[in-house]
Amino acid sequence: MASYKSGIDLRKEPHLHAANPYANDYTDGSFKVREDLLPLVRGILLPNYRILEREKELFARIERDYRGADPLFIPILKGAVRFSQDMFRFSKEIDPDYEFMPASSYGTRLESGSVRLNLAEITRLLEKLENRKRPVIIVEDIVDTGNTLSHIVDVLTRIDDVIDSQPELKGFRRKGRYEPSSVTICTMLNKPARRKDANKDLPVEYVGFTIPDLWVFGYGLDVWDDKSRTIDHLCVIKDEWKDPANLAEFFREVDERRKKKTTKKQD
Repeated sequence: MASYKSGIDLRKEPHLHAANPYANDYTDGSFKVREDLLPLVRGILLPNYRILEREKELFARIERDYRGADPLFIPILKGAVRFSQDMFRFSKEIDPDYEFMPASSYGTRLESGSVRLNLAEITRLLEKLENRKRPVIIVEDIVDTGNTLSHIVDVLTRIDDVIDSQPELKGFRRKGRYEPSSVTICTMLNKPARRKDANKDLPVEYVGFTIPDLWVFGYGLDVWDDKSRTIDHLCVIKDEWKDPANLAEFFREVDERRKKKTTKKQD
């Protein structure tokens, strides 16, 4: 079985499955994609069933590693929502305790030791860490450059110091200590070709798949402006849609067609 740290390696010969319209029948070896989104899809890198199989393996390993340790899972919004919820369904020994964290609250990098912390968005998270020294497992959809994750790991690892050092948080009524006993990362996808040298040592302990440097979307990952997260499979985009301006125009046309269909039905 592939290492949980490196994941199942798809980089050498990434096989792409065919995609067919969701509304129609499909042949063996191909998978359905909603018809209006099909023009974006060059091919399917990971069909839904393979993702689910790997999630089952990952969570079984997590349960073995954290038996009796009461880990707190922190899925990062919005991309990791589907991955985390599907993976948690495979729990047998751990009843997953989790709190979502919006990565946007933390920016993309740590500058001069200064950390921005939006206390209002992580109040429940702090309550679950209070005086408990619990292990934390960050759940992410994809790790590429590692900039955002490096920032989040740094915040969580020394969260007491962060709170105490922020002038705007002086009014925070501390009830105890909040630092976890450990911070690790579980990610559906790992894209090492994009990793920044400064982030090589991220504690990525559980990896679903290691993928080549492809623009992927679906299964929780958006292709543009929160679009396409609901596709069941992990898709690779066609080259002609890699321009954000083209994507914006594509989705404007999709929205217009939907509005016309709705108007006709109402008439």
